[in-house]
Amino acid sequence: MISLTPAGAALLACLWYTGTSLEGMRVQREGRSPQLDMVHLTGHEPAAVWRTRLASSAEKIKGSADPLVHSDHAAILVRLGRLDEAIALLEDLEKRSPGNYYVAANLGTALELKGDLEGALQWIQEGIRRNPEAHNGTEWLHVKILEARIALAKDPTWLETHSVLGIDFGSEPKPAMPPGFLVRGSAGFSEGERARAALELQLHERLSLVKPPDPIVGDLLFDLSNVWALSASVEHARLALDLAEQYGVPRPLLARERSKAYAGTVSAGLVRTTVKYALIALGAIAACTAVIWLIRRLAGRG
Repeated sequence: MISLTPAGAALLACLWYTGTSLEGMRVQREGRSPQLDMVHLTGHEPAAVWRTRLASSAEKIKGSADPLVHSDHAAILVRLGRLDEAIALLEDLEKRSPGNYYVAANLGTALELKGDLEGALQWIQEGIRRNPEAHNGTEWLHVKILEARIALAKDPTWLETHSVLGIDFGSEPKPAMPPGFLVRGSAGFSEGERARAALELQLHERLSLVKPPDPIVGDLLFDLSNVWALSASVEHARLALDLAEQYGVPRPLLARERSKAYAGTVSAGLVRTTVKYALIALGAIAACTAVIWLIRRLAGRG
């Protein structure tokens, strides 16, 4: 994952949205709506912005010995696809100022995009060694992605029997809840929360650098739809699944079955909600009618 040195912290205020659970019930969830989550996942700055930043950065690195300034410049080069320049700069930085996390992370990503998967894996693992909590502790998924790419290069059928995430959601039309998936452990996070955070963060970065078709990204998006179906809403899952199909889902038949199941669940939820409120309205009308009848009866006695 490309790493720019932090210039500040952003605050995200959590709101509430109404969605449909996997069981077809209308539920209130805290967080981003399905549409906002997809914007967060796929929204990236255009190349023109990075070209402007590159010009500014080129002036900034003149006369600067700060390795972070040069690492940031390399990250911008990667964004613009100028991989050879970025790799040369980062390798030189590592020689002159070894041990920096940002250099290791950026070099690993640049090598991955260049196609040197073994070298990329080495540097991403080194980045984790230097800073285990980088990217909110989600770089473990980057390692899995690289291991999956290496396995797929050796065996083109690898994704037919494996997934990048390595969590089994079953083969039924609706994803199965893995044992203990939402149970929080001693670290304060459940496996589901850990997987969701890693998928969202790592995919946000990856979608800006990798264009479809790409079966690894398709598989990650497919599992994001599974995680969202279990922990967010079916509406979330449908949007992630649509994007997964654009990248190429390794299990297309199962993806289509889940897409149909999600559509049916949303429809059933809407019918259930409509009936619920219709019954409430009928109950209110009946109550008002009874009150009016009672008032008129009492008035007649008077």
